Amino acid sequence: MAERIEDKLDAAMKDMWLKKPEDIHRMVGRNYDTGKEFSVWAYTWGFLSNLSDLLNTVHVRAKAGEGDVATLATLMADMCRNYANSFNHNSHMYDCEALLNESADAFEKVETPEELATLTRALQRYVIQLSFWVDMELPWAKVSELVDAEWHKES
Repeated sequence: MAERIEDKLDAAMKDMWLKKPEDIHRMVGRNYDTGKEFSVWAYTWGFLSNLSDLLNTVHVRAKAGEGDVATLATLMADMCRNYANSFNHNSHMYDCEALLNESADAFEKVETPEELATLTRALQRYVIQLSFWVDMELPWAKVSELVDAEWHKES
């Protein structure tokens, strides 16, 4: 029997509790090679945050039994594929890309509000945990110093 995507997302999320995801290692290496670290991190963090917000909105609607399930599921399938494509090209987050594409396939099979709620919650928990790792990799003290110096430099 094939493993459900919700179980894969849960396992990936729990794995991140203990160790840094390979996606983060790949993104660090890619950014080092290109010298475009901050913009890639900022976009990735923004994408994860935006996707999490969308997942939360759809989850709340599904839990309340509001909205057309087929329409919401199609929206989520399309958004998963869109973000997967962005993560692949911008940050080389191949594990996330694969899970998003598999989630998109699962969204296309959703038939009930309960299935939609379960899948959106599982994907949101994974996305949030991944966003924590993106956030932890940013050198916030140095970024703050740089921004402070730029905004407060004497002309």
